[in-house]
Amino acid sequence: MSKKLLFIIGLILLMAGCVLSYFAEIPQLTVVAIACEALGLALTIAAAYSATEKKSWKTYLTLICVPVGALLLGFAGMAKDTLTLLITSVIGLVALIIGLIPVFVPKKE
Repeated sequence: MSKKLLFIIGLILLMAGCVLSYFAEIPQLTVVAIACEALGLALTIAAAYSATEKKSWKTYLTLICVPVGALLLGFAGMAKDTLTLLITSVIGLVALIIGLIPVFVPKKE
């Protein structure tokens, strides 16, 4: 299986967990959403780390920003207050995008 495919599956599971936690009214669905986010985060981190041959500061930026963004998006999904939802969603998406830039930007050789 391709490393990019694992990365994309991880991101899809991560976003599905965030959406599911937002719409979950039953406590069991919240547990399923957290498990979905955790599996997606693990796949994303593993694929991002194994995709890079030379470990540089960009790799470690990805390893720091992606979990922080995922954690904030998970909190945003469980937030019931509108202001908390907006702030954590925006900061979580920014951290996730900053973490994904080194993975998807082609390398200059």
